[in-house]
Amino acid sequence: MNTPRSFKRPATVAELQLATELFGKRAHTDVSLAQFTTYRVGGNAALHVHVESIDDLEAISAVLAQVDLPLLVIGRGSNMLIADTGFQGLAITFGSFLEYIDLPDRTDDGGSQDGDGSQDGGLAVEPIALFGGSVPLPVAARQSVHRGLTGFEWTLGNVKGTVLHKAVELGLNWRGVIVPADVVDEALAQLADDERQSAGPFIDNLPAGDRAQLRSSAIDLYTKFDECFPPLKATWRPVLESSARYEMFDQRINLSTRADLTLGAVGSKVIIDLKSGRVQPNHREELRFYALVEAMRTGAAPRRLASYSLVTARADVEDVTEGVLQAAVRKTVDGVRKMVELQRDGREPVIRSGYFCSWCPLLDSCAEGTKFIARRDDPDAADDF
Repeated sequence: MNTPRSFKRPATVAELQLATELFGKRAHTDVSLAQFTTYRVGGNAALHVHVESIDDLEAISAVLAQVDLPLLVIGRGSNMLIADTGFQGLAITFGSFLEYIDLPDRTDDGGSQDGDGSQDGGLAVEPIALFGGSVPLPVAARQSVHRGLTGFEWTLGNVKGTVLHKAVELGLNWRGVIVPADVVDEALAQLADDERQSAGPFIDNLPAGDRAQLRSSAIDLYTKFDECFPPLKATWRPVLESSARYEMFDQRINLSTRADLTLGAVGSKVIIDLKSGRVQPNHREELRFYALVEAMRTGAAPRRLASYSLVTARADVEDVTEGVLQAAVRKTVDGVRKMVELQRDGREPVIRSGYFCSWCPLLDSCAEGTKFIARRDDPDAADDF
């Protein structure tokens, strides 16, 4: 069995000297790798090449064909910890030439346009989106959705929540002893086979490695739920993925919600939001909106709201009072007023960065939003902007 190049024995002094001569000016010696990771720690690489073109890649391939060097490929540098002793081999990083995004325009009839603007013979040809290897996956997804392209709405990061919710739903009616792996496997199978679920094709077409990673993450989350969340009794009337909708002004304004879990009957209902991460302050605002829609739709407000973190096994609980509903009304009215001002009155939008920047299709062209996300993910990275 061949040993992966990145895990081979350290390069010898003679191998490094030969590789340095072959690379010429392309390679640098004794380069700190800490600067290329979000943790900002780690030792030096014996050799480093910053790839700026296809020619650089071809040069690396030619050198490695002659010298059997250990290879370390560094992408965005996140979730990467480099030992203080460094890397006795060749480390490569990538420049902006791999950050290109080439997105096609859709036409009204589903066909695509040729380079001269003509149609492709009227055939419904699916457009092809091209992304460089250095384009972050969330950026590729946002840009695709912004252009109206489908099939890129899901990632391993966000689809695991859908799998978890399906597993919890199945677990409520599971016969016999619950084995988290069995419940998750059934959830994955049902989602993949359900044509009504937009996540189905994404799950069904995942490579084996990605599907295994998704399965592992979902099993971990469901195990945490099964171990830490109070057992759901049938008398509590639990409902998963509960949708609610309230229409106003001849359906010109529609308020809709989708709660992860509700317990109880109208007038004494508890609305619960299951979070695969930590509970954030803005989660209360979301649940208050759920309470408002429930009160308007049924005439009776829910009794309690809760955001439950599967990571910490803790819940942020809030009783529904008149003040909570009034706060939700003010927030909703303010949001509607702003939409009217923007869409009807033509008011220039005011840029305010926040947690919602992660989902904004204009993030990649917004300096303030990009800086906020960088500061949130890595406080040191904000200094680079």
